[in-house]
Amino acid sequence: MWFKQQCVLTIEGKDRPTVLHTQGYALEGDCNKLTDIGEPTLVSVLEANCLQVEHRYFGWSLPEGYTNKWNYFDAKQQSDDLHAIVTAIKQSGIIDKSSKWLSTGVSKNGMTTAFYAYHYPNEMDAYVPFCAPFLVDLSDKRPYTYILSKEAFDKDSEKWEMVKASFANLFSDKQLQLECMQMYKNMKTNLDQMTDEQILSDMKWEMLYNYYPRMSYVAFDRWEAMIPKAGDPAEKYIKYIMANEDMQYPGETEEQFYRRKELDDDLNEEYDFWSTPFATTRATGEKRRHDPYYVQACKELGNYVIVPSWVEHLMTPAEKELVTRSMNPVEYGVTYDNGKFVKNVLEGLKQSTCHMMFVYGTQDPWTGGQIPDDKMGVNIKKLFIQKGIHDDFIDFWNQSEKAELFKWLYSLGFDVG
Repeated sequence: MWFKQQCVLTIEGKDRPTVLHTQGYALEGDCNKLTDIGEPTLVSVLEANCLQVEHRYFGWSLPEGYTNKWNYFDAKQQSDDLHAIVTAIKQSGIIDKSSKWLSTGVSKNGMTTAFYAYHYPNEMDAYVPFCAPFLVDLSDKRPYTYILSKEAFDKDSEKWEMVKASFANLFSDKQLQLECMQMYKNMKTNLDQMTDEQILSDMKWEMLYNYYPRMSYVAFDRWEAMIPKAGDPAEKYIKYIMANEDMQYPGETEEQFYRRKELDDDLNEEYDFWSTPFATTRATGEKRRHDPYYVQACKELGNYVIVPSWVEHLMTPAEKELVTRSMNPVEYGVTYDNGKFVKNVLEGLKQSTCHMMFVYGTQDPWTGGQIPDDKMGVNIKKLFIQKGIHDDFIDFWNQSEKAELFKWLYSLGFDVG
């Protein structure tokens, strides 16, 4: 079986370090215009060359005769792809053999970085996964539970209590629910065949669900003023219910908005009308083209579920079942390994001598799935970014956070100016 794997190498200089962007999805942006391809921020920090490798089964990186079968699709195979490509580049002479190499990525891209370090611990001089979770179940509660804690608000209990109260007010106030439902019906499609009871449940799910990406991608101070209080009109509640990562928030400039949106606008929508762009595979087949992400989650990477613990006493059994539903591997024709691969990675990293720094944002839900302290090898570190969200935007960090990363990179031979 043969693959054509899409890679892009941009050269800053033969003697410059090279950043390997360990994609977990398709390549970001327009590959016909090299200036439009999203790069990790460490590329500019290090004035580095950048090697981007598309993840197998995503984008154009498909097996010969692709038919939506998943026989050649796991994290070990992707690590082998990275090893083969990096080895070929190193042997080609395009980059000086004495140059430093670093691999990095955000979110699933960061997970790919960690898996690569597990399989090939000595291939890079440094590994820097951002926001990389280790999920050990198809219904892992830790990410959502984390954003139900004051730790996600830098231990500010007042802010967290304000968020909790906003949910409790809607879930307990019947008149408020009726008023919000009327607006919800006007804002949503495909509700014609649903009863009012079902629509109410759907609206509650929307509120619980949108809280997750809002915490992931939007700094709390951007939406703190949006949080409704008891007695506020239904109009304020419905705006809050529907607020997700796709909207421009108060005080957010156009530049800030579009930069944030770069995280999840990786491919043009036209390639896959039914899916989130970054998760697509540009191929036809029996299944939807965003299936690769869900397949890999169902096989070995796991997934999170909503945890409505602070309002579940205000929910019906049917509503609780709706919001806590997990992925079903049977739907994709695969079998879950019950967390075996991820647990093996954690045990392997505990024994590893690779040089790696995990970076997590204190607001980011995925920090709930961070690498446990007792699974970190002798050369593995963690850096927490105060009020940090699900990105690698180093220029937003405070000086001490930047200094900690740069000092570590310098100790490994990287020139960080």
